[in-house]
Amino acid sequence: MPTLQNGSAQGRSLSGVLVVDKPSGPTSHDVVARVRAGMRIKRAGHTGTLDPLASGVLVVCVGEATKLAGYLTHSEKEYDCTARLGVTTDTHDATGRVLEERPVDVTRERLEEVLERFRGHITQIPPMFSALKKGGKRLYKMARRGEVVEREPRAVTVSRLEITRFEPPEVDLLVVCGKGMYVRTLLHDLGQELSCGAMLSRLVRTRVGNLALEQAVSHDDLTAARTSEDRQALRLKLVSPSEAMSHYPAVRLDQRKVRMVGHGRMLGLGEVAQAGGGGLRSGQVVRLLDETGRLVAMGEMKIHGLQPVRVLGSV
Repeated sequence: MPTLQNGSAQGRSLSGVLVVDKPSGPTSHDVVARVRAGMRIKRAGHTGTLDPLASGVLVVCVGEATKLAGYLTHSEKEYDCTARLGVTTDTHDATGRVLEERPVDVTRERLEEVLERFRGHITQIPPMFSALKKGGKRLYKMARRGEVVEREPRAVTVSRLEITRFEPPEVDLLVVCGKGMYVRTLLHDLGQELSCGAMLSRLVRTRVGNLALEQAVSHDDLTAARTSEDRQALRLKLVSPSEAMSHYPAVRLDQRKVRMVGHGRMLGLGEVAQAGGGGLRSGQVVRLLDETGRLVAMGEMKIHGLQPVRVLGSV
């Protein structure tokens, strides 16, 4: 079934989320440009960069759904990756300059022991080869000039970290983490703890929130889109904003409350309870749906009610 926010693809503006299987090589920006060209749309943006080396799920928001990008950026992410033990590079992955090579004498038991130190809430120093800024300048631009600057450690969360293949010097890992975590730096730090070094040689993002690789459009399909039929096929792949945000709790509003939300008005606790949100707690992020299940806004529970934060058009 088509999952378009505002009715059919014909005659109405598109709003939804396209899950793209980015191949290794193109940048995330390249893929977004291809989505715009393939679907003949202007308003689109991704929700979290994948390095050129990486492949897998790149979430691209289209139309009014671009207002949801911040929520999807904060969503949990899942990766399938390969660590090459015994090699350290300046980028922490296979694209970088080799800094050191060391012999590998690591047992599975030793690896399991060290992995435990990287589960849960940890701190991580972002790599120099990253798009983060220091003093208004991109770190990767400084790194290319041979500059190294101090970076503040960041708190990140690793909810799952499991061995899926152990064939030294290669090890495959399943990583499930929160926002801001660099998998290549995780593997670099893991290699330091193992005293042999490690780099990322393969990375596939398999999930962002509830959006999985199995539902992704291939890059070839984007590139091959030439006709109106091709564009329609891509549009039918759009995930509705409500479905894309389905990991958040929801309340369903009648027409009067939808109009209130459209004007940014807070819903009182009694009105929230009537809409099925009696058990919501202060601080929770909530989907606000109309009677048909269409997402009209994202809101946040406050002490005195539910405040709309991001209102989608045509409410």
